[in-house]
Amino acid sequence: MDQAIWARLQNAAEATTPGTEAQVALRMHVIDAGLAIDIEDDGAGVPPDAAARIFRPDHTTKPDGTGIGLSLARQIALAHGGTLTLRSGSPTTVRLAIPKQLSGYHQLIARRGVSRASWACRRPRPA
Repeated sequence: MDQAIWARLQNAAEATTPGTEAQVALRMHVIDAGLAIDIEDDGAGVPPDAAARIFRPDHTTKPDGTGIGLSLARQIALAHGGTLTLRSGSPTTVRLAIPKQLSGYHQLIARRGVSRASWACRRPRPA
């Protein structure tokens, strides 16, 4: 599951707008079904006609991309009974939903009495 999160974080960082301050956020929410991990970026977004293809193997919009990252992340999520979905709107958000039975993540947050957690990274991008 860590690999799915890392793949999405890397994809988000690469999608940020060149020449601007890169912004990527990771937000966790306890939901009825388990845990939702939203990863947001301030990139150009996903065009509506490409939304259906972004999780397909070998689909990429990057000149040096392989098209493996999001496809692999979705396969990992599905193998654990979870989902990886593109949420509509801005900023670009991909949600990884993890079922309650993957207790390591869910119990960590529940034990601390936290229903939400956030992390954001901002760093200047070279022009």
